[in-house]
Amino acid sequence: MTDRLSEVLGNQILRNTSVEELRSTGAGWRVYAQGQSWDFDYVISTVPSFVLSRMLHDSSLPLKEALERVKYAPLAIV
Repeated sequence: MTDRLSEVLGNQILRNTSVEELRSTGAGWRVYAQGQSWDFDYVISTVPSFVLSRMLHDSSLPLKEALERVKYAPLAIV
């Protein structure tokens, strides 16, 4: 899926990039990574909710609060 998105969107998509922070701009999102920042209309994340909540700059965001309430079931790999 990410390969196809890259084909269609070209340089409008960042892959294999360690995001340090996300900030809501009102019109979209500012993504901070590797000493740079980019503005996007949308962000798709595949990290667990607790990791994503730590990336969000504004702690008053309802999204951050919702992400912090997500409960994960215990898991054991045998």
